[in-house]
Amino acid sequence: LLQTKSGEFHLQQTNSTTQSDTQRTASKSSRWNCCSCGSNDVVPFIDYFPDKFEDIRLRGSNIQTSDYVKSLRKTTKERFSEGASGAFLFFSADQKYIIKSMTKEECQVLLRILPSYHEYVIAHPTTFLTKYVGCHSVSLQYTGKVYFCVMKNIFGGDSNAPAKKIHETYDLKGSWVNRAGALPSNKAFTECRFCGQWYRVGGRQSLPGQTCSVRPNGQHRPRVILKDLDVNWRFELDEETGEALHQQLCMDSNFLCSHEIMDYSLLIGVERRRIALHGSSGSGSG
Repeated sequence: LLQTKSGEFHLQQTNSTTQSDTQRTASKSSRWNCCSCGSNDVVPFIDYFPDKFEDIRLRGSNIQTSDYVKSLRKTTKERFSEGASGAFLFFSADQKYIIKSMTKEECQVLLRILPSYHEYVIAHPTTFLTKYVGCHSVSLQYTGKVYFCVMKNIFGGDSNAPAKKIHETYDLKGSWVNRAGALPSNKAFTECRFCGQWYRVGGRQSLPGQTCSVRPNGQHRPRVILKDLDVNWRFELDEETGEALHQQLCMDSNFLCSHEIMDYSLLIGVERRRIALHGSSGSGSG
């Protein structure tokens, strides 16, 4: 895996088979060399169960390997996760994938359930489970082995649909205990979820960058993860869609329960659309 000065990555396989360090049973993993251009340092890079994950990408998400590698050549928007894990996240430049760091124990759990997870996502294409499309590790001189997984960004679009403009994101667990989204503190510098402009919370609208170009009142709204207590309106679905949603959530929950996994939530994205209302002329109604 070669990284150029522009930040792109290029794969260069050593084509060796090794036993996964996270499992005692025999398993196939691809070992690669990773180095920075202009440096002689070689960093071992392991691709765990490449055949399984490639099948998940192809049959489970219709992702060609060439497109997958192309998307991961550049990353952007690195940040810490807002969950309790404090994991580090990277987004691919095209926003299609999320690269998330993992502990060794988390990696072990993912690889342990991988055979049944692989069968499940292939058999249930409408599953709401996170689409894991890769699991890797790199061995660094000062930090040791770093594990990370690659997940499909459900808001990032694909070959069948463009990326979605999400204005509100909800992380729902069905609980009301400590389930309110944390708003940025006053004077903090943050991003507006409507126009994407960075602004200072509490700043005067007359200042540069303090006016939202999308909202009619010009007020920015911070891009934060909202939770159960922040839902003050109803999600209305037709009966057929609601029943299908309920059945899929039950099957997904049963799958996680069968593997003794209980800490999960439902991620929902909301797109706000402006609708023009036309009243009769001269009536003053709208």
